[in-house]
Amino acid sequence: MTKKLICLLSQQHVPNLLSAHHLRPDHLILVESSEMKKKNAADDFLNALRISDPDKLKHCEIVPIPKGKDSDFQTLLATFGELITKCSPDTEWIVNLTGGNKPMSIAAYEAFSRTASRRFIYIDIGASNKIVDFLTGKGFFLDHKLSIEEFLAGYGFEYKKAIDSVKKAEKWAEKHVDAAIVMAKHAMNIRCWGQNALENKRERVEKFKKLKTGKTLDLEKNDLVPNNAEVRSAFCKAFDLTEQDGSLMGTINKYIAKFIDGGWLENFVWHTLNQHKSELGLLEVRLGLEICGKRGKVQPHELDVTLMKNDYTFEFMECKSGSQEHDKKGDIFYRIETERKMLGAIRTKSYFVTNSKTFSEDGDELKNESLESRAKSYDCKPILGKAIERLAETPDAATIKDIFGWK
Repeated sequence: MTKKLICLLSQQHVPNLLSAHHLRPDHLILVESSEMKKKNAADDFLNALRISDPDKLKHCEIVPIPKGKDSDFQTLLATFGELITKCSPDTEWIVNLTGGNKPMSIAAYEAFSRTASRRFIYIDIGASNKIVDFLTGKGFFLDHKLSIEEFLAGYGFEYKKAIDSVKKAEKWAEKHVDAAIVMAKHAMNIRCWGQNALENKRERVEKFKKLKTGKTLDLEKNDLVPNNAEVRSAFCKAFDLTEQDGSLMGTINKYIAKFIDGGWLENFVWHTLNQHKSELGLLEVRLGLEICGKRGKVQPHELDVTLMKNDYTFEFMECKSGSQEHDKKGDIFYRIETERKMLGAIRTKSYFVTNSKTFSEDGDELKNESLESRAKSYDCKPILGKAIERLAETPDAATIKDIFGWK
């Protein structure tokens, strides 16, 4: 008996993708409407499938619905009827009713109800870690560990930065995590760059950050002057520097400069979440992913920290340290929402992690009603200075869940 899975393509590919992985059919059939064809739904679905199971592509068929007939019930019935007649009578049919439009789902149910062996399944997008038998109501939890790359691929995005480069950056972050933790402990009152580095529109800071890979530059007096003794000590240990009258001396490369200039915050958040991945119910946590649209429609975007939860929710965090005085109106919340919406995914959540006093003087609440309104309207949760310090002091799963609002 051959097991065939019917998937009705829609903009939300995850339920269909999960059913393909969980049910392991001998033959996968993707039904694509003309509207979904315009949006490259089948191509994106297959790109997502290819990432974790390229062998399934050998047994996959795309069935198009004629243009202009996406909601024509008789055309849909005929399309499904043709699929049935050309297959053996003992074929085991599994129909995923989650996708497509309503006429497609109804026609699929009507057509395949006439077959001898058939199951109808449904995956609630609001609780997409469970697959339900449509006729019996019996549910089963899905076990596929959906990756961030699969999730993004199904919406037409790909990694601009190679995953090996991402892993290399994560390894660097782990090596220097002690310095990041010390910075986070003093998030409410930390300054690092001295006047010499900040003069002429941060000329020296930008020079350090733009060094070519493998190149270093000597620190001058008042380039690097952390205002906290514990931070100075951590920098000396992590980056092989020495202290001279409050200034740190030695050589630094672009990676160290970027860390000091704000990279420490995203490194710290990534490390803290990644350390407790299992307890937090996270399938994957990534640092500094750079993504772009496969067809050139979306320019590259860097996501500071991204994660995939075991209920298949995709979440990401924008991390900003320093003064941020240029953004007193909180335009950052609009930019974060733009990044969230560009995916076209339903199950997403964003966070804004910052120790900047431009956004919060006391580190507990946003500075004014305007900022609060923006955060609320875009459903972007702010993680502020005192929360960052608390994470550094008590980096356990219970504290993380409390701060991020996770159950």
